[in-house]
Amino acid sequence: MILFDFSSLLLGISFSGCAMCVVLFTAWLNARSESFLLTWCLGAAQLVIGITLFSFYAAGMNYVWLCFCAFVFLITGMTFIWGAAWQYRQQRSPVKRIIKRAALLLAIFTTPYLFGLSGIGAFLLNMILALLLFASAYEFWHRRHEVFGPIMGIIVLYCMVAITFICCAVMIAIESPLVMTEAPDNWAERLNAVASIMGMTGIGATSLALHQSRLARKHRHEALTDPLTGLVNRRALFAIYGNHDMPLNSALIIFDLDGFKQVNDRYGHDRGDKVLMQFAQVLRENYRTTDTAARLGGEEFVLVMPNSTSLVATRVAERIRKQFGEMEIPLQHNDSFYCTVSAGFALADKEEMTLEHLIREADAALYQAKRSGRNRVLPALSA
Repeated sequence: MILFDFSSLLLGISFSGCAMCVVLFTAWLNARSESFLLTWCLGAAQLVIGITLFSFYAAGMNYVWLCFCAFVFLITGMTFIWGAAWQYRQQRSPVKRIIKRAALLLAIFTTPYLFGLSGIGAFLLNMILALLLFASAYEFWHRRHEVFGPIMGIIVLYCMVAITFICCAVMIAIESPLVMTEAPDNWAERLNAVASIMGMTGIGATSLALHQSRLARKHRHEALTDPLTGLVNRRALFAIYGNHDMPLNSALIIFDLDGFKQVNDRYGHDRGDKVLMQFAQVLRENYRTTDTAARLGGEEFVLVMPNSTSLVATRVAERIRKQFGEMEIPLQHNDSFYCTVSAGFALADKEEMTLEHLIREADAALYQAKRSGRNRVLPALSA
């Protein structure tokens, strides 16, 4: 529960809450995929309403119903704030969880009011708000690896404000344990008010920073990922290996789907896209965590295998070729067809061999595999 000094604290909390709502709502409008911002705004708006109603109660309008309504908005608003933290972590809609948790907490809080025990109700309010704040911090703790500094900052802010709510609950238990006849005025309430101003502003600003950081990572991921297959693209491959010599004993395999133009012409581009996605899946099932699979473009794919040998590269390429060649690609009316793939590979068996050098050698081997009948794997001359 919060006691406000109208000339500073109340105005500061309300202004900071409204300002952050506007800023974060505008940010959400520009990137609606990050909907945790909208959930946070809805929660903050309810907190502002609750704070405003309670300010009237603290100013002398000692109506129990007014205090009760203010507390209801504070609980539902803080539940939305927790829901935003859960949504940031899980990347899913929190609506059902918010409704269930808010209903449970409101039932716990309302019960003392039904018996006229407003002091117990106020005590429970502060404990509930502290619990929700700690729960919000816990949700962000699970994402601390994402952007460590800002997320640890937001965790500290949540915990700081939560502790001040616990202090308020302790003072209520001491001063008015059963019935609260007026808004309490003590050091804990003022400390809570100051912490709430700092917390709301800091959490809102940090949430905006997290939003911008996640948006930047998303754009970078999209720029380096082939949208059809989900593999890294040519740009990403050269970003990983293109600025320095390849590690010794690295193998590079180039795959090219045989007769892919005829697949598109005969069955349509939609079916051709399906073939590309199925081959990408075969690649995923056959490479190690240290390997890199990429789509160079069209029907051409690359697999880079550090710490490899000619024998290992041959076995992997042959396994991929055989598995893909045996894969039935369905059509309509219970019909189906099969595709094959050719491959060439090269080894970085000496120093000063770049990614581009290996691609040229593997591409030359691939060309020989195509000319000699397709559906086969051939090594580069140097391998």
